[in-house]
Amino acid sequence: MLIGTSAAQVIPVVASLILTRIYTPEEYGLLAIFISLVTIMGTIVTLRYELAILVPIKEQDAVNITILSIVSSLIISLLIFSILLGFKNEILDALNIKSLGNWLFLVPIATLFMGIYNSLNYLATRVGLFKVISKTRIYQALYSSIAQILLGLMHMGVGGLIIGATLSNIIGNLKIFGKLLDSKKDEIKRFRPRDAYSLAKRYSDYPKYSVPSTIFNNVSLHSMSFIIPTFFSASLLGQYSLSQRIIILPMKVISNSISQVFLNEASMELKKSNTTKNSFISTFKKLVCISLPLYTILFFVVKDLIILAFGETWEPAGEISQMLIILLFFRFIVTPLSNVLNLYEKQKIVLIWQVSLVILTIISAMISIIYALNFKTFLAIYVCTLSIDYVIMFIICLYFSGRQKHNFIEGSY
Repeated sequence: MLIGTSAAQVIPVVASLILTRIYTPEEYGLLAIFISLVTIMGTIVTLRYELAILVPIKEQDAVNITILSIVSSLIISLLIFSILLGFKNEILDALNIKSLGNWLFLVPIATLFMGIYNSLNYLATRVGLFKVISKTRIYQALYSSIAQILLGLMHMGVGGLIIGATLSNIIGNLKIFGKLLDSKKDEIKRFRPRDAYSLAKRYSDYPKYSVPSTIFNNVSLHSMSFIIPTFFSASLLGQYSLSQRIIILPMKVISNSISQVFLNEASMELKKSNTTKNSFISTFKKLVCISLPLYTILFFVVKDLIILAFGETWEPAGEISQMLIILLFFRFIVTPLSNVLNLYEKQKIVLIWQVSLVILTIISAMISIIYALNFKTFLAIYVCTLSIDYVIMFIICLYFSGRQKHNFIEGSY
């Protein structure tokens, strides 16, 4: 799994060496908006029922929930398409992305395939098709990058980037569906709509609580994709998105791996000693030992590296990366450790914190607009405010990690 995930992250970075010489920063910015829209919608269209696929004891129930999740994706994607038919121009004007034009209609298509992929991916995880999942991620990254390069050479502009990104989800579904069809053929044949309806009611907490949390989480992560083009320019968003791809995505592999290990260690410690303090402190030390030297070196060399690798056109991406490194340092440490709140059943705190990230991002933008600040000043305010928010979240997580879970829960009622 880790090898597949790592390769899937490395391929787009390597492809960027070619893509940045074919596409302009503005086209990269339009792609960033498209991906943000698809990512936000793609995690909503399933109503988060895919999270329930791992829960049932019966395999038939798991398959029924998977189909329920896919049907939900289809219905909501059609609804999104209908909205675009009526309000496409208004949306393009509001986001200052008229150049995206009719490519916006690919959003519901890509969203549908992302919803299906997420559903099938959870079922494949339940079945244990980890090698298939790993290979699928590599195929997605590889085919998407190849398509973007070829279509770019055919002078398709931003359409080449968008088609390549959409192709990624389609390829993912084809690879996983074939394997699942062989292993779950009987359960698929026994599917009954009334059973799916019953399961939808049984697991109704997922759309009630997970959807709002997911929306705020994704908006907090992708809000810059809408703020930058609206108040500055799509070209600056392109520079920002390249810096994201280069310095954030590769580190997510390490962060996600540490997060999985921490969850395992913390849950075991919680069962044995009713606390997670030792595993929390141990993981914190590991994260600091990895991130501090790495981000310190990156801070001094990233600007020159980006110019060397991608050319003078992308110099602003190097400057943006340098500014983001401070925030990324705190995010790298806090994101895995914040899982401790799920173990203590404190999802409300996570939701409130995610809302605060969105609010602080908007406040940073509003301050910049009111005082007519330039993009660099806005970015500096954004980095400082969100870094403080991550530090506050760390303190909260540290507090709960040292608490006795059962005594704390009993005392909170």
